Amino acid sequence: MNHPKRPTIATVAAHAGLSVATVDRVLNARAPVNPQTAEQVVQAAEAVGYFAARLIGQRIRERRPTYHFGILLLATAQAFYAGLAQAISEAAEQHADANLSCEFEYIADRTPAVIVAQIEQLAVKCDGLAVVSFAHPLINACLAQIRTAGVPVVALLSDIHERADEPYVGQDNHVVGRTMGWLLARTCGARKGSVGILLGAIVFSATMRGSKACTATWRNTRPGSSRWNP
Repeated sequence: MNHPKRPTIATVAAHAGLSVATVDRVLNARAPVNPQTAEQVVQAAEAVGYFAARLIGQRIRERRPTYHFGILLLATAQAFYAGLAQAISEAAEQHADANLSCEFEYIADRTPAVIVAQIEQLAVKCDGLAVVSFAHPLINACLAQIRTAGVPVVALLSDIHERADEPYVGQDNHVVGRTMGWLLARTCGARKGSVGILLGAIVFSATMRGSKACTATWRNTRPGSSRWNP
């Protein structure tokens, strides 16, 4: 009776598309290897059933730096924020250079003092923050103090400070607004009438920047049109 051969380093190397020497350095911890390459080797070892692949993968992952991030989102009925939280979590799990974990908090009460308290609680526990919020002196002062203490803070989806001089992840809202203004002008064509923009009760910096760009593009595209404000 023929028994299947036990997978070897060469088997793992062939599956990973790497050299035997590189795979040997990872599996036997002979020399440092790029974290992404090490993760590629571990996944290949697990795929072919290499002996002790999971233990080797655990050893490698335990050596990576560990960071815990706090993410402050809006508590709304919209599916968007649930999808965003899931996407952030998946990206953190797939990151090969470090062990990343995320703690999500949600803004239900939009009173500035309450938001400041939530931000401060996250800052105590986390290595870095990503925050969705509107601009307010109390919130801006809180974030400045946290950054001074050495905790990085990224504005998510909308600038928080009026000067927009902070690290930011999101769309270019000026470009989004210009695109909307152009689209409105094209949609309306030669027809006459009134056009309005409906904004939410809480106005974010991204909303204002986009609406201003939309208004300006509308006026430039349709000379002689009446001035309108959101």
